Amino acid sequence: MENRICMECGTKDTYEFRNMIREYEGDGYHFELPVSLPFCKKCGAPIYDEELEKNIVQIANKKIREQREIITREEILEILETYHVSQKFLSKLLGWGGENYPYKIYLGKLYAQSF
Repeated sequence: MENRICMECGTKDTYEFRNMIREYEGDGYHFELPVSLPFCKKCGAPIYDEELEKNIVQIANKKIREQREIITREEILEILETYHVSQKFLSKLLGWGGENYPYKIYLGKLYAQSF
């Protein structure tokens, strides 16, 4: 990003990058991610860079998917193409997505106790 402006002191294009560690923790994942972020040379405040933050989020999300063993979009598309199956078939095979009540009744999976 060009023309970085400090929101604290208003200084334009006087920044330096500092190496930091961001810690991510949640259900099924925990890791530290080294990042390099811009800080104002004059007042020391962090400078937000949308493009840089988007890249950090992409890297963090990839690590989360790896640690939680979540299948990626590319892997799903590869399975569909390799085995020539539909999305609906794959979803049923893997147990994804719920069946709705009328569908269960139609298949004879639910029986009303009043009968």
